Amino acid sequence: MRVLRLLIALLLIVLVLGLSLCTKPEWSGPLEGQVIDATTRQPIADAIVVVNWQIKGLEGFPGGQLAIFERVTDAQGRFETDRWGPRLGPGGMLSLQQVDPSAPNVWIFKNGYEPLRVLGFGQAHSHPVDGPILPLQRYEGALSDYASQVEMFWSTPGFNLTIRCEWREATRLFTAMVQLHAELQAAGVENSLPRELPVCEPGAR
Repeated sequence: MRVLRLLIALLLIVLVLGLSLCTKPEWSGPLEGQVIDATTRQPIADAIVVVNWQIKGLEGFPGGQLAIFERVTDAQGRFETDRWGPRLGPGGMLSLQQVDPSAPNVWIFKNGYEPLRVLGFGQAHSHPVDGPILPLQRYEGALSDYASQVEMFWSTPGFNLTIRCEWREATRLFTAMVQLHAELQAAGVENSLPRELPVCEPGAR
């Protein structure tokens, strides 16, 4: 029994040391893009853009953010983020380096348009666009269907950014969801968008 406990202890030490050796500071240069109307190809001003570098923890559970930027597009539909880093994740350790500093996620919302989520923005073949031009499709269907689209779009940032109170880095997006919830309710469309901004627990960063 004593030998078994010793082996388990040694295994845990090796595992911790291995994870620590895998950890290194990450950084990213500035990013920029342009949001346009998919039909007219004209720039869209005042679109909310959230760029985030999500750390994936065990079993894909969100492990916090390396960086978050929230921007509003200018008259030409453009936005840009600052350079950040070098930095480590929460607690000084990343989970097996499951984050790519060159490929953040981008969330774009403009009321009246289909919301857009871009995975791996900045890569040669990010999904579902290729390059810095981000087209939004104006929505012309039923309000109930629009509510469903926005709910699907909202589910990931709404969950990931609330756990550690990181939503405070994306207050415009959260506020827009609260406002849209009220508008849809007033139009008789039930929806699961947030009724109010989240409340941070005492001591949350």
